[in-house]
Amino acid sequence: MIERGVRTTCKRPEWLWRCVCDCKTERFVRQGNLRSGHTTSCGCQIAIKTRAANKTHGMTRTTTYTIWRQVKSRCLNSNNPSYSDYGGRGISICKRWEDSFEAFLLDMGERPSDRHSIDRIDNSGDYEPGNCKWSTFAEQNRNYRRNIIIEHNGQAKCLADWADEMGITRHTLRRRIRAGWDMADALTIPVSLSNKYRYRHK
Repeated sequence: MIERGVRTTCKRPEWLWRCVCDCKTERFVRQGNLRSGHTTSCGCQIAIKTRAANKTHGMTRTTTYTIWRQVKSRCLNSNNPSYSDYGGRGISICKRWEDSFEAFLLDMGERPSDRHSIDRIDNSGDYEPGNCKWSTFAEQNRNYRRNIIIEHNGQAKCLADWADEMGITRHTLRRRIRAGWDMADALTIPVSLSNKYRYRHK
């Protein structure tokens, strides 16, 4: 309070005191409100508390938040066009992530780049910590459930990985497998010798 001001002219006259709030705003406040503690600021503290109560993570417009919402929808919303490939076949989202974007963000971190999307390590498993990572489209495509898995020399890899490792195109390797080639030959015979292989196996 700085000084007493004017007296009200209502049925119960009351002094108005000129006060300076912590935010430097000056207001005239009824003496009764000051004594009762009803008025403790110019109103700025109420605004601050309201903003704090309504404060969110501040990421509702980010792609990370959008991806989280999409995961929830395709697992839980039967009206989602992708539901049959996720919730409809038993893929769910863990309760921790379902209830809280903040928990999802803490476990996954922000989306690294526009080339990344959420990927399940076990494609039959749920969306949950330990089974999800951010992957590029190429990486995620290799985890697709219809990928062809090839076993060779005691190792199991998808067709795309074998093709890259052996230096042949995926199209060539896929065509050789469909043609009934021996797997070791399909992976190791150079493309330039493909005609000789076919002649030998006629």
